[in-house]
Amino acid sequence: MFRNTGISGQFQNKPELPALHQLLSQALENRGKQMQIIWRTQGGAIFTLIVLCNLRGDPRWCLYCEQKGKRDQLFDYSSCDVLLVNNLIASCCAEAQKTGKSPFATDQSRPVKQPAETTPPLDVVENFNPEPHAVTIEETNPPTQPPLPTSFQPAASTLEQPFASSARYTPPAPTPPTQSTESLILNPRSIDAEAIQNVMTSLRNQDTGMFMTSAFLYFLEQEYFRSLRSRSSLSVILFDIKEEGPEDGNMVRKKLPAAALVDAVLRITALKRHVDILAHYDEDSYALLLPHTKATGARTFANRLIRSLTEKPLGRIDGSRIAIAVGCASIPEDFVDLSKLLGAADLTLSQSRKTRTRLVMYSDIKNFVTVPQ
Repeated sequence: MFRNTGISGQFQNKPELPALHQLLSQALENRGKQMQIIWRTQGGAIFTLIVLCNLRGDPRWCLYCEQKGKRDQLFDYSSCDVLLVNNLIASCCAEAQKTGKSPFATDQSRPVKQPAETTPPLDVVENFNPEPHAVTIEETNPPTQPPLPTSFQPAASTLEQPFASSARYTPPAPTPPTQSTESLILNPRSIDAEAIQNVMTSLRNQDTGMFMTSAFLYFLEQEYFRSLRSRSSLSVILFDIKEEGPEDGNMVRKKLPAAALVDAVLRITALKRHVDILAHYDEDSYALLLPHTKATGARTFANRLIRSLTEKPLGRIDGSRIAIAVGCASIPEDFVDLSKLLGAADLTLSQSRKTRTRLVMYSDIKNFVTVPQ
């Protein structure tokens, strides 16, 4: 068990997702207290991961590396997304062992106070085993949330209408409720946050933290039916992002290194809303699903996305070497058919690549497009 005074788990290798989930769970149960885990590498580097959950805001994660007598902070990141944190740890550890620096060192926005040296020593778990069956988690009862409204209500059948005969319909007299002297007790039902997290993790790419294509299409279809029912808007943004540089006398675009891609995911995650979906789309491109977003709002968001990814180095790639292409289509401004919406988004991304225009909206090219009936 993790004690209330904190935990210092020692690992031989980088902790995997089960250990990070357990660490976050205990940090949430002991808000205001630092939890940490430590691991060593064969090269002698010592990594310390600290997580702190305050009463408000997302959990705060800090990673430090100590080697050759020098201790450096690799990142300071606030998020409740354990998979993103796991990918960030992997990227920073690999870079730190190669260069002694974090690829995100220039992106740190605030210093983090080191744990006070005068605090009591934390309990140490030697050779901690993060296997799920070897871990005992205290049961908690998080505050319940009111159930979400049903997203789709079928129209009432004609058989359900009180007009089967020409006679005037008289509703039955209401039955008065029976009086009971027994008091009723409502017991709030706890929500299994771990089960929810497991489902979300299974739908995402473990290397990038983004949803897989199949999951994106599922969420897109659900939002599409919801938008039809509520007559609301919906936008889809497709984009690809590559490193561009000279090679054999030509400008060549190639895939981003892992550290740069992780950095891009972190920036987009900080930029988007919680309801927006970031996912893989095909081998070379990615997608953003923006519910309740009209074309004008999607254009604004796309410009903010481009600025966020190019205004400063991405990983260790200078912004001037980042080649980004973005395409966007919306419901209802462009189409109300889902397959045509995706076809329009594909076309705008293709035009963005061909013309080397960073952003192409479907409204920019619709007068030149032939749409099959």
